[in-house]
Amino acid sequence: MPSRCSTTSPSLPALAEWRFDADDAAQIRRPVPSVLGSETRPLWVEVAAFLGSNVPAVEECVIDGVGHLLHIERSRPVAEALARFLARHPLTC
Repeated sequence: MPSRCSTTSPSLPALAEWRFDADDAAQIRRPVPSVLGSETRPLWVEVAAFLGSNVPAVEECVIDGVGHLLHIERSRPVAEALARFLARHPLTC
């Protein structure tokens, strides 16, 4: 059976070393969705606040009644929020 792990996927140590600061965030020139659950833990709320404060065009959406696993717990409202975002901001090459 083939492995599900790809040799090109990031490793946990590499992710731990990755840095993304306010200067990096300010360089983003496209709208960015930020979807949170209403019961999201403080760490992820802080990440969303960082994005909202530093990325020029963040569009926030809160899904009621879920935490960090909102895409699993309430996939339909998450998918609908992302579909609305993409309808407003179609991907272009």
